[in-house]
Amino acid sequence: MNYKFIDAIEKLTVNYLIINYLKDGLAQPEIAEKLREKGIKPNSLSSIEKRIKQMRDYYNAKTLVHLAFILSNNYNKGKINPD
Repeated sequence: MNYKFIDAIEKLTVNYLIINYLKDGLAQPEIAEKLREKGIKPNSLSSIEKRIKQMRDYYNAKTLVHLAFILSNNYNKGKINPD
């Protein structure tokens, strides 16, 4: 079994959920709670913060608001890469 592939899929799934929860206006603690409710791991606040920081670094976003703007523009253009 290709565990690297499975890990990549799981990472993309969690990132996708985080992006959608941010889009819905949820705060980071609320996102962690939603993931816990769904039984999705990692679901700690620190892991959510880490994922968002990785996305901010990837997209060169200075703030969470800046990241949301970039993701919104990319989503509208079909260029989202939540990795």
